[in-house]
Amino acid sequence: MKKFLYLLVSLLVLWPALAWAQYSPVSNDQNIFYYSSTCVHCRKVEAFFKDYGVVEKYNIISKEISQNPTNAKELYDLMVSRNVAPSDIGVPYLNFEGQGYSGDVDIIAFFSEKMGITSSTPKLTTKSTTGPHQLTLWAVTVAALADSINPCAFSVIIFLMLSLLAVGNKKRALKIGLVYIVTVYIVYLLAGLGLLAALQQFGAISKYIMYGAGALAIIAGLINIKDFFWYGKGFSLAIPDDKKPIMEKYIKYGSVPAAIILGFLVALFELPCTGGFYLAILALLAQETSFWNGFGYLVFYNIIFVLPLFIILIIIYKGVDPKKLEKLRTAKRKWLRLVMGLVLVALGLSLVFLF
Repeated sequence: MKKFLYLLVSLLVLWPALAWAQYSPVSNDQNIFYYSSTCVHCRKVEAFFKDYGVVEKYNIISKEISQNPTNAKELYDLMVSRNVAPSDIGVPYLNFEGQGYSGDVDIIAFFSEKMGITSSTPKLTTKSTTGPHQLTLWAVTVAALADSINPCAFSVIIFLMLSLLAVGNKKRALKIGLVYIVTVYIVYLLAGLGLLAALQQFGAISKYIMYGAGALAIIAGLINIKDFFWYGKGFSLAIPDDKKPIMEKYIKYGSVPAAIILGFLVALFELPCTGGFYLAILALLAQETSFWNGFGYLVFYNIIFVLPLFIILIIIYKGVDPKKLEKLRTAKRKWLRLVMGLVLVALGLSLVFLF
């Protein structure tokens, strides 16, 4: 009985603390900007922060809520603790030195007054007159075009068609080839969307991730340029040799299920060839666009990426000997790598210095 009474008294004493713990209140010394990757008003605040260096000056932490349940609960608990009705909870929301500011107008007005910003105040960021979105579109287009001439991707579709046409059924070869290309497209798109969502969770440090991706793109570009002069010597960005027998096995099966598995495996094994372009573009989109705008860019990017595969498929279906295409691919391989290398270096430098 005494133990029961002791437990009851302990619960009564600790209950307020336990009840308060579920709210996980944000400390007053934390300056946090809550946003959603799909929120237009949030993008306006982010653009303002970037133009005037607000994040760096006041050590503001950005937290995305639409794809992060932990951040969403933290914002909910914070606003409930401030007696905000659930129907009024939303983003953008700023917790600054223990005070709350809601909406893009209020947040921008608060910092404009605090920092003495007027219409004549120069911005820290100087963009090209073409505008960030146009620059992003050009970067995505050029990167996709360079990525699409990847000799790794060409070799797989050529060998697939060579194997299928050995049976003598052109329509079946066309069908399986289309299934393979569509699978590659879907896998790349879904992987890109997953990485884009993950990168956007990093908030304020996403720009540093973009700089890191830019540096990796430059390194990958230099490796491809090296292959133009000394192909086969040293490290190269290519499908690993130990993975080629696995792909050859599914190529020889020559069925729709095998084509789906092959498309998935190729998308995975081609990462050394294509990863530099894709990671750089994903880092750029995470920094410059919302999730849904980024989705549109990725749809566009991957259409361009698989377009040459589709063209090769149709050319072979119309009667061009796959062996001739393979000889052409081998002969022009170093030039394709040179183009890829130069574009990767240019893209990497752009990520570091322009965005």
